[in-house]
Amino acid sequence: MVRGVALCLLFSAFSALPGCGGDDGHDTEPAVVGTLLAAPVRAELDAQLTAWRAHVAEKRRLEEALRVAEAPWRKAQAAWLQLVKALRASGRLEAGRAEIAAARRATEAASRTAGPARLALHQALEDDWTLRLDILDLHVRIQKLEGGGEIDPDIKALGDSKTRDDALRRLLARNALDGFDGKNTKLPCVVNHVVWCPQREGPPMVAVFKSEGYVEEEPFLRAEGPGLPIGYVILFLSNGWAVPYFQGLNVIEGMGVMQDLTGDGLVEALDVIPCGTSRGDYYQCYVLPITPAQEDTLQVWWRKESWGVVVLAPDASGRCPVVIGPRAADGTIIEKARFVWSATTKRWMGPAGGTRADFYRYDPARDENAQADAFVDRTPLPAVGR
Repeated sequence: MVRGVALCLLFSAFSALPGCGGDDGHDTEPAVVGTLLAAPVRAELDAQLTAWRAHVAEKRRLEEALRVAEAPWRKAQAAWLQLVKALRASGRLEAGRAEIAAARRATEAASRTAGPARLALHQALEDDWTLRLDILDLHVRIQKLEGGGEIDPDIKALGDSKTRDDALRRLLARNALDGFDGKNTKLPCVVNHVVWCPQREGPPMVAVFKSEGYVEEEPFLRAEGPGLPIGYVILFLSNGWAVPYFQGLNVIEGMGVMQDLTGDGLVEALDVIPCGTSRGDYYQCYVLPITPAQEDTLQVWWRKESWGVVVLAPDASGRCPVVIGPRAADGTIIEKARFVWSATTKRWMGPAGGTRADFYRYDPARDENAQADAFVDRTPLPAVGR
């Protein structure tokens, strides 16, 4: 109710201004209205950014505190390994068991001493994630109210191969990511690939693939490299704010792609990641539209490492079928299931598989842990509501 009263007062004051929908009969400029409506959100954003900058400073202090706290542990660990190496070289490994055990206990004790510093930094990293998401929400609200806004110069510079490395370095410093803080200008920063990701409203997001030495052991899987959407990826809004990636999965593996899979103009990421429960492991293939909301539209699980996924060429409507199945000796996928986007139902059409089958399509309406346990154990799913 308070917000409603405030908005009424705002519109009353605004409509009294010349040329702003008052008695002179002129219509209110939408951009001006948007700016006024966004003003309180901007004030909230400024406060959140101030809190975030203070948090970043505290996080750096905790990182240094952990470095100091772990120094004795690193020293003890090095001494332990050196002792084992020396005893093995002299043929006294068996006779030196007591010395090795003592060195191991010293290392473990030093590690426990650093435990509180590790926990403090871990909590700070979790808080950082929450703050970044809160700030992202405010940025998106402002963009909607103001009709998108201008694209940041550093974001524009990502489109030029001659300027994009320095542009990314500045963006990382502004977002306090990857060790960049405006001072560490000599840290390596090479852009492999940039994907522009249109949105249904407003300016595009951008996905930047930064060189981090990502490699693949399998010959039929792609490693990172110039022009490839593989490896470490960072998402940005058009104003330069970094978007925390879906579940922290900010590496597109060698089977992954980042392109329009549904024919609607939006860009999706497809990737396969290893997952597991206390009962066993499985693999998850997901499709994620690159939007601020980052809500996946498809998850398919399988158990065998020998399985994989391939994206087929688009059909006449621009939809790319997604095919999963075991991998043949030459690396090709033997089709066991196919999923195709439906523009009518706005969902991926394809088989559901089953918890006892070779693959299973995750159901977001059910408990994820219960589904994972049933799939790993090859047992029926519990009835809904039980």
